[in-house]
Amino acid sequence: MDAFVADLTRLYRLASSAPADEFPRRALDLLRDWIEFDGAVFGFGEPASGEIRMDGVCVYNRDQALLPRYAELSRFDPVTRHFVNRPGVIQNVDTQDRYRGKENQPLAAYSKAYDLRHLLLVGDDQPDHRRLRWVVLYRGIRKAFDACEEQRMAAAWRHLACALDLNRARVLDLHAPPDGRRSLALVSRGGVLEIADRAFMGLARREWRDLSDTRLPPAALKSLREGGPYLGRQVELHFSGRGEQVVCEARERGAVASLSAREAEVARLYATGRSYREIAGQLGSSPNTVRVQLARVYQKLDINDKAMLAAALGGVRDPA
Repeated sequence: MDAFVADLTRLYRLASSAPADEFPRRALDLLRDWIEFDGAVFGFGEPASGEIRMDGVCVYNRDQALLPRYAELSRFDPVTRHFVNRPGVIQNVDTQDRYRGKENQPLAAYSKAYDLRHLLLVGDDQPDHRRLRWVVLYRGIRKAFDACEEQRMAAAWRHLACALDLNRARVLDLHAPPDGRRSLALVSRGGVLEIADRAFMGLARREWRDLSDTRLPPAALKSLREGGPYLGRQVELHFSGRGEQVVCEARERGAVASLSAREAEVARLYATGRSYREIAGQLGSSPNTVRVQLARVYQKLDINDKAMLAAALGGVRDPA
């Protein structure tokens, strides 16, 4: 018991110090002191029609190629179906026995190819996010996991899940601004929301009313992959991070930021006292075009006179 308590202390210290993308692997290193295994997967994903759409999975001491291969087979796997339906129930599986029968031949071949004779699977779901998390331990040897190891794994998982949550929250704490106000989320490279502040979700839903609790919208994911910020009509998203996880900060975008470059220039000139004709002459357009552009500016800024326009622009001076 003393050794177990000491290892738990190490786990929680790891949660407070390890980068988010290193935590799963280093946590599995500690888990080997509690349970004998020769391979593992620390997984994250979403349920989808009886299978799992995996994202940010850590493969430990096994060929990384097992993941794309398994993605082709997961919808046929009775072990996966059982986990999706009852994620909190531990499974102790002899794959040679479980995958008997002609219908399971691809799964049997897969298990043999990657030396996955015995597996011990436990995990949970996060109701607020519809996210699944799990650890599956493998033994390629003939010795099966016993009942004592099942109990040990069930106890260990509760601490692993708690330490994982603490680790993710710590990452956001480290990126919080000095004034304490923050609207941050930890996002995988695939756009999955690992953890998000309430303020982040509130701001993001101004931009996307039907925003998922689990994923960034395609437009924001595109910006993440291209390495630049997402500049929306009401919200800006800024990304930082080098590993598998990226910190995403949501910022309210002022109404003025929604103006095009030409609309902003027309608005500035009009607020300083220029007439439609003068603005048109300076910008090489027509007075009617200036009138249409100003109408759009007033609509975007929700204003109705020149004084309100000047105030919305933060006060302007005539450069002339």
